[in-house]
Amino acid sequence: MQNGRKSSGEHLSVVGEGVAAIPGGMRPEPPEGMGERRAQVWRDYVGSMPAGWFGRETWPLLRLLCTHTVFADNLAEEMAELGPAQHAARKRIFNMLERETKTVMSLCWQLRLTPKSRTEVHRKDEAAAGLFRRPWEEPPEEKEPKEQEEA
Repeated sequence: MQNGRKSSGEHLSVVGEGVAAIPGGMRPEPPEGMGERRAQVWRDYVGSMPAGWFGRETWPLLRLLCTHTVFADNLAEEMAELGPAQHAARKRIFNMLERETKTVMSLCWQLRLTPKSRTEVHRKDEAAAGLFRRPWEEPPEEKEPKEQEEA
């Protein structure tokens, strides 16, 4: 063991593909009473993000996300089994699938699971801190006052 200060990255461990885990972070197990398909979806979502990503406060949203994901998958399978002649049933299932897809997308956004949701948050934070400026938002350059020539 070395004495002195640790470098900034020594206390982090690599989870995969260059993602650093939060020290003490965990990967929560699915709640009891969750069906096997929903539990597998839970494990898939949790396994796709760094350890510690899902704090206890996010579990209700994650549970809803798993429910809606499985329901959307069931609707997609049901729609695939219908023949083209069953237009009314296909339309009804399509409308339900569209609503489920929007719900899944919203929950993914709220849990910051999509790359875009994570990127935009950082840009907004940077903009609020004044770190991110677009070229046209640069403050105008100060012009030096011309020396007045005395006649």
